[in-house]
Amino acid sequence: MLHPAAGKEACLDCHRPGANEHIKGTPANHAFANVACAMCHRAGPTAPPNIPHDTGDAFGECRMCHAADGPPGIPVPPASHEGFHGSICTICHRAASP
Repeated sequence: MLHPAAGKEACLDCHRPGANEHIKGTPANHAFANVACAMCHRAGPTAPPNIPHDTGDAFGECRMCHAADGPPGIPVPPASHEGFHGSICTICHRAASP
């Protein structure tokens, strides 16, 4: 699990098939209730890193800057984030207050 579980105990809210195209759904052999997830999947030690800037207006499309061909010095998302588009980043990453 790539995130802490505190406050996110209802795994299937995000991970049921079709819940969100950008979040990995449960495989067919995982027909379990929410409470069973933690039996095998351990929570990550920390939350995803915060976004150090506002995400409104000019910053609403993350991949405009956070891409291999983006401005120098700006972090590029890891390979596990391939296919994520738009402002989907703020589902997991908290943005700085405006």
